[in-house]
Amino acid sequence: MLTEAHRPLSEDSDRKFHVASLFKDIMYWNWDKKPSKNDNFVKALEWIDIADAIHGTEENETNEECL
Repeated sequence: MLTEAHRPLSEDSDRKFHVASLFKDIMYWNWDKKPSKNDNFVKALEWIDIADAIHGTEENETNEECL
């Protein structure tokens, strides 16, 4: 979870967020729809891995090679 200590003066101002807490698990309920690979929440979680592969550091690449 992220927090923002000070609100920016305008929408164009840079914003600074700080990690406030961590969690290991999340339960996502989509009670009004059948499970699907086209679900926006699932796609957002998949994008994290894709973005890391594209923009990740060499350290991340080295760790993955060890697996």
